Amino acid sequence: MGFPPYDCMGASETRKEDEVGRTRSDRSNEATLRRLERLGFTRTFVDAYRAMANDRTVAVRLQEAVTDLWTYPRPRGLNVEVLGGQGRHRFWSARVDQNWRLIFLVPRDGEAVLVHVASHDRAYAWVDSHSRQAAALSTKGSAVDPDMPVADAVAAFGLPSIQETARAARSAAEFSAMCDRGLETYFTTLDASQADLVNIEPAGNFLALGGPGTGKSVIAIHRVARHLREGKRVAYVCFNRPLFQATRQMISALAPGVPEDLGYIGTMHDLCRRIVQLSGDSPKVPARPSDFEAAVAESVRQLPADLLRAVLTTTAPDPRGKGVSWRTRDVADEIGQVIMACHVRTLDEYLAMDRSWRGGHLTSEARRGVWSAWEATSSALGSSGQIAWDDLTGRAADLLRRNADLFPPFVEIVIDEIQDITPGFIEVAQLLVAPDRGRVFALGDPEQVLYGRPIKLALDRVSPHRHDRRWLARDYRSTRQTWRLAEAWRVVDRDSETVREAETAPDRIGPVPRLIVEADRPSAIRALVDGVVDEAAATNPGMIGILHLGADAGAAIAAELNARGVEAVCVDGRDDVRFADQVVKVVSLRRSKGLDFPALFVLMPDRADISKDPITWADRDTSLEARRVLYVAATRASRKLVLVASIVAPHPLLEVLDHSAYRVEGSRGQDWRRRVGGEDAEDPVIGGDEGDHSRTTPTDSPS
Repeated sequence: MGFPPYDCMGASETRKEDEVGRTRSDRSNEATLRRLERLGFTRTFVDAYRAMANDRTVAVRLQEAVTDLWTYPRPRGLNVEVLGGQGRHRFWSARVDQNWRLIFLVPRDGEAVLVHVASHDRAYAWVDSHSRQAAALSTKGSAVDPDMPVADAVAAFGLPSIQETARAARSAAEFSAMCDRGLETYFTTLDASQADLVNIEPAGNFLALGGPGTGKSVIAIHRVARHLREGKRVAYVCFNRPLFQATRQMISALAPGVPEDLGYIGTMHDLCRRIVQLSGDSPKVPARPSDFEAAVAESVRQLPADLLRAVLTTTAPDPRGKGVSWRTRDVADEIGQVIMACHVRTLDEYLAMDRSWRGGHLTSEARRGVWSAWEATSSALGSSGQIAWDDLTGRAADLLRRNADLFPPFVEIVIDEIQDITPGFIEVAQLLVAPDRGRVFALGDPEQVLYGRPIKLALDRVSPHRHDRRWLARDYRSTRQTWRLAEAWRVVDRDSETVREAETAPDRIGPVPRLIVEADRPSAIRALVDGVVDEAAATNPGMIGILHLGADAGAAIAAELNARGVEAVCVDGRDDVRFADQVVKVVSLRRSKGLDFPALFVLMPDRADISKDPITWADRDTSLEARRVLYVAATRASRKLVLVASIVAPHPLLEVLDHSAYRVEGSRGQDWRRRVGGEDAEDPVIGGDEGDHSRTTPTDSPS
């Protein structure tokens, strides 16, 4: 929450607007300060306070000085003086004790913004070095309650205020009208709480975290569009192609006519590949996953006997807690998720690295074996003109360090779905922003990580301090019914520092999710198509999404829908699909990250799923990864959720759902009831008392 801009000149101010004064102003002895009505902190003050907070004596004196500022003037000897600055924006100083000074700004009468605290000489040196930033800092204070101790206010810096939380709570009532107007409006409508994060101008990197439905992608879209309309060079980066395609279309609608070279909108890997290509340094073709895994397998086979034994006797716990020996795919995962993703550049660095987030213990000999396999793999790919996908970020970072002018800098890089981004890319992003005024603005949800990323390391590289983060507590996209069902698949690490700090169930109610159970896979697909055809007859087909595993399944569903007169298109990132078009979108479970659909049909995977996705493997079907994939899928629904499965080999995580949170339908629905027990859930009476329910048929459900 920033202070309003200073819009009037002081009566006694005679210096020119662009003047930068020396540390001590000529008006030092004329300094006056009125009783404060409003006080704020900036990030620079919070950083300085944290650096000195261990000195309890100074902290107590500082608290006394701030208390006196609230009730100034009093004859306590604050020794207030006006220092240097720029134009009408000048730094002030107050004595904390004989050796420490408090530096602040006075945007207008009755207001002060604390910007720094340091020992005497360092405080004045800081003013000299920041004199040109006085105007900007005067508008960046977060307001502080006069009764809140400084230590508590510093701890709460960057968290939502009571007023922001209240605005977010009221926004739930606006959702139905928003998504009735079409998908383009649905993705780009802002409430007041989201607008705060669109317009905020943090002094450095910033991180916004929140669960599904808190509006992270909406904030990213509007933030990028605002920068483009203001003529600033900005980038939007995410991990999956369908999300960036949808985002690019919405940004174009909000910022029409902006020159293409002003911004970049794309994926992490595409941006890094562009940097590598621009360098002209032996352009590489990204290797297909199968080529990379084959190169790793060959490199492992060529390891000396002692290193090979050390690697293949490494064990890691499986989802059931049993130790399982490593295979080639585990070596490939280690190379991709640790060495390449974290930009580990030397063996010594790898030997010293804390990789506990990967699970399992890796001895020094095993690490030497993995490193040798990595070097051999990189060499083999390079000799054939290829580069591993996850090595693109490391190559791009090295090139940017050697040539800072290789890629024009950005004022801001907005990173969406930060939990899918590698820590190494954060290094690339920080090299791409303007060194004097650029920042990384990231958004994401630690509970939606799907790719084994070291999420805490990535978050800390963006924002190592709590005051650089904002937690979005309100889910105003989901219905309470969908939220309740998805809770069974949600993975929460209560011991992790990245866990969501505030959780609020959605206010909005809607139809209970439905589970359609059929005899086999072909019958399940036919039931899904029937349901989508019925839904498309009653609503805009563009508001319908279908999630599945495997390209073949998606193509078959889209073909069947088109044959029945309902236009459908597969969204796989290869073709540019217009998300505002009135066609059903068919998307894989993993590529649905960041997308939302008012009506969502999910073809549940089973153990015989031909996609070969790890969440259908017997040793991974109940893993944390499998739970997260299904949690992400269920939370793509904003109004209606329909799960479709077969009774033959249903995914085991279907059985962990609360059977009172969904209604069972389909030709084998009764068999499912006998299997899991319980009664069918009931739709709420919309507009009635929250606890008053009556049984309705599917056609009675609100759409």
